[in-house]
Amino acid sequence: MSGMNGITISSSKTGDCNRNTKESNTDELPIMKACYPLLFLMKLFGLFHTENDHQNDTKGRRMNFSKCYSLLVIGLLFVNSCRMLAIFTGNEKYGLDLFSKIIEVAWYWLAMSNAVICFPVNKHLLRFMKEHAKLNENTKDILELSKSNVVHFRKMVVKVLVFSLFCLTLDNGTVGWALFQTDYKKTRMVPYSNDFSFWPDLALKIGFLVVYLFTSAAWMFPMALFVVLCRILTAAFNNVNNQIQHLIEKWNEVEDKSDMCKELEKLRRWHQHVCRLVLLGDQCTSAHIAVSFCVNLVNSMLLVYSIMYDIDEISKGGLAVISIMVFWSVTSLGALGLELTTGALVNSAAHAKLESIYDLHIDNMNPQTQTQLMLLVSRLTGSPIGLTAWGMFIIDKHTIITTVGVFISYFVLLIESRPDNGDKMDISQALAQNISMLLNATI
Repeated sequence: MSGMNGITISSSKTGDCNRNTKESNTDELPIMKACYPLLFLMKLFGLFHTENDHQNDTKGRRMNFSKCYSLLVIGLLFVNSCRMLAIFTGNEKYGLDLFSKIIEVAWYWLAMSNAVICFPVNKHLLRFMKEHAKLNENTKDILELSKSNVVHFRKMVVKVLVFSLFCLTLDNGTVGWALFQTDYKKTRMVPYSNDFSFWPDLALKIGFLVVYLFTSAAWMFPMALFVVLCRILTAAFNNVNNQIQHLIEKWNEVEDKSDMCKELEKLRRWHQHVCRLVLLGDQCTSAHIAVSFCVNLVNSMLLVYSIMYDIDEISKGGLAVISIMVFWSVTSLGALGLELTTGALVNSAAHAKLESIYDLHIDNMNPQTQTQLMLLVSRLTGSPIGLTAWGMFIIDKHTIITTVGVFISYFVLLIESRPDNGDKMDISQALAQNISMLLNATI
């Protein structure tokens, strides 16, 4: 295989020492440059902070402005999430009245949880960037990642960012219009729902919109970061898969396979290097995926139910209620599907070449080559490779099928157990029934 001799997956202590100075400046990491627009906006909203430019000493660990700002944003979102609990009165009617409040409060707490999760993720993300830079360095003679792929990644990040900003604009624009043109203030700005004079009322509304903007950012940007990391990991696996495919084609064409051992070992170690990159990426995203998966799954179920069976009540709320319900439905289902799909692509790319390896001719294969081949096959057939939801399960195609099955089962149970429109149900009873149905759907 042309160029395969340029791969050096292993790194010696001498090489590591030579790279210390280069890696200390994280701004020079190729993938960091590609992700800079997203990380800049995350830093602007307190979701990403930078370390002091010191070595590993006590000075470098002191709190800097960026960390303090992130903690301030977390505190702001936590207080606002607690404030939103006041929208429950205890006399909610089972259906849209109750579900809309549960959905909105859950969304606020999801955003706050994302902000909390992002705070310690900073160090894991930097380790991910550095490990990707090592992979870049080890494979630059073949792939030239530092030139072509960084440009490709930058374009991909910009596309994800543009879509994220579009969703933020649409979300905040809809809420802003509802706040100034409808009675949205009376139900969602508790305990500041009373009528005030013009200027205090205007200041409260502007303050609400500012906090809502930070909440929307905490909801959207961690998801955007997850999508970007998944695309990076998928591209890394596709690169090694392409080289494996070239080796397989060459393998079946030659009779003497004694010289293939070194090339196979380099590819195996390259694949293992990307697997280590997955573990670092999982440390950045697993907590977010676990919380986002649970909240978006339940919210999606409640939203679809409300739209189907409380459409008359939604229509009475006017254009603002209809717009908000449609937006929540699309974003909840879209976020759930997007995260599961991009996560499953990583798992699929990691195991993609297993069937092709089974087609290899093993005639005239020496013991060393057999050992390398068996190590690669055992890695591909062993524990699943991919991102997880807090270590509870790997995101793969089966996760998507299971999620759809749970969604349908829960939806059917909701239809069968729906009370009459005139019935009343307090919050504790409604929550107990929803939790019971969800457990029944997953069994």
